[in-house]
Amino acid sequence: MNYKIYRKGGSAVPLAEADHDDDFAAETWARAWARSHELSEDYRIEREDGNYGALLFCTHAGQQYIMRE
Repeated sequence: MNYKIYRKGGSAVPLAEADHDDDFAAETWARAWARSHELSEDYRIEREDGNYGALLFCTHAGQQYIMRE
């Protein structure tokens, strides 16, 4: 399944996208993506089919938290 990362707030342009077998793998990928970009913003993870959505919160200390909707 195809997953995309967007800036929180309704941006239509994805910052990253990748194919993963399940939601857990996509969450792991999203956390790694946020760590590698050293950004402290909030993002939205969406699956292409619309059956999954979550918020990815990044702290200034470098921690990532995912909250499913």
